[in-house]
Amino acid sequence: MEEGDRIDGWVVEARLGAGGMGSVYRCRSAATDRIVAAIKVLEVNLRQNPEAGERFVREAAIVAGLDHPNIVRVRNVRTEADPPYIEMDFVEGRSLDALARQGPMPYVVARRYLLQVADALAYLHARGVRHRDLKPANVLVDAQDRVKLVDFGLATDSSMERITQEGISFGTVSYAPPEWMDPDRLDPVQWDLYAVGVIFHELVTGTVAFPMSGEGPLKKQLLQVMMRKQTSPPLDPGESFPDELRELIHDLTCLDIEDRIPDANVLLDRVRKLPEASRPREVPTGPEPSAGDEATVPVPERREEATPSPPPSEVATLPPTTSRASAVVAALGLSVLGAAMIGAGAWWTMLPPPPPPTRPVAPVPLPLPESVTTRPVVVRFTGIPESFPTRVTIGGRTVEAVDGVARFDAVTTKDTEAVWVSGHDCEECPGDACPSWCGSGRMPVQAGEGKAELTAIGGSGRGTVVVKVPAIAASKKKKRWPLAARLDSYAMTPEGASSASLSTVLPGRHHVFVDIGSCSEEHRGCWPDGKCPDKCRSVVREVVVPWEGGRRVESISVVLD
Repeated sequence: MEEGDRIDGWVVEARLGAGGMGSVYRCRSAATDRIVAAIKVLEVNLRQNPEAGERFVREAAIVAGLDHPNIVRVRNVRTEADPPYIEMDFVEGRSLDALARQGPMPYVVARRYLLQVADALAYLHARGVRHRDLKPANVLVDAQDRVKLVDFGLATDSSMERITQEGISFGTVSYAPPEWMDPDRLDPVQWDLYAVGVIFHELVTGTVAFPMSGEGPLKKQLLQVMMRKQTSPPLDPGESFPDELRELIHDLTCLDIEDRIPDANVLLDRVRKLPEASRPREVPTGPEPSAGDEATVPVPERREEATPSPPPSEVATLPPTTSRASAVVAALGLSVLGAAMIGAGAWWTMLPPPPPPTRPVAPVPLPLPESVTTRPVVVRFTGIPESFPTRVTIGGRTVEAVDGVARFDAVTTKDTEAVWVSGHDCEECPGDACPSWCGSGRMPVQAGEGKAELTAIGGSGRGTVVVKVPAIAASKKKKRWPLAARLDSYAMTPEGASSASLSTVLPGRHHVFVDIGSCSEEHRGCWPDGKCPDKCRSVVREVVVPWEGGRRVESISVVLD
């Protein structure tokens, strides 16, 4: 469908992508421009196919009954319309696939997203729904840093486990388990769990776990990927990550089903127990290697930028068909990632055997003085975004706030102060090293009996970021070049011909991307250090919105020569 076409009461603005059996369009209401939705319709060439129609109706029935903050919300289903369609929230954000192209994701960020994906998956599986197509392109992150699972075109429920032709499975093979080639052994629950392990291994390492070779017929490449999976050991992100994360990814990607995590509830419990930050490791020292013992360590290749990321104003709820076109398996209805092969290697130095361990002596607990008693304490937060991790420490014990509430079961009456910290990458808080975008505070814990109720007011300000390019306004004799700016993945609002702004920006470090003229993704940040093509100037700057908010101005001068 083209821009301006009608879908019932909706007007098409742009095609966002395709997945399963349908295409998704960004649409505005014909009655008012203020209402925007993502509308999924059945492909024209499949509308006369009874099986395709059955699958589309099945998807509508599945997604219409879902209600979870980490699953895209379905607002309406019209299977009797022409064409039939599913109306969903339009998610303004970026996919994990787009974020992964920027390189390895920080552990604390990946853990935050993994927790949300696991929670959504546990919700789905508890209702008998299996996604069967989990991959980075089908996981979006919205403006509030919330994960949204999208594209349920291949989902099944307990009432109809197989709605495709007998013996044929669909989905993205890079994220399918080794038993994918044997439909009789393929368990949709394990399919989803295995995919989670592969996705988050790729996010934290910045590499594609099972890339296509790009050589030979696509069917042959598909078989090569699956054969490699059937002989590969479980995935391991490496020693720079917490043991708990390495064990989790290992237990999700084992070759044998019996060795993997059994269900999504176990996955969610394991993710909740992951450390909040990646602990630094102590590297043992040994004898210096001799000149003849030199070794090199291959560096894994980063994920290739096969195609430009979609513009921030056209964020899809489904992956575009042209994404990574070199690895699309059209004949089998599969879309497969294509990226560089992973290099791997290791070296080590022989160390003398450690001394035998000594038997630990169990400490004898000392009774509290009779004058010291304990009681529960509840700390409630206001004015802090839900997406911000927030922790409270009382008497050396730290508790993470859940839904804006931190609960302590037993706090001694001698502990008279509570310290709270909120924000991303705020491990150094409170203290002199605390970044300006982090919030922290102290509260007295009044002595007394019974449960103590405390309220912490965050007051984190949402700042306004402004971009100014005065050179555009000054170039009177030259043809005016268009200005496009975004902050992270969010489009900034133009203010005249030479400036743009974005309000209600959450505290934190952000990147501003300014494109003047006609610039492609491959030339991002080419000015002034790189070589920009004709009629293109692209600048990247980092800005910080402090915890207290306020107006930040990033002035960028670009000479249009």
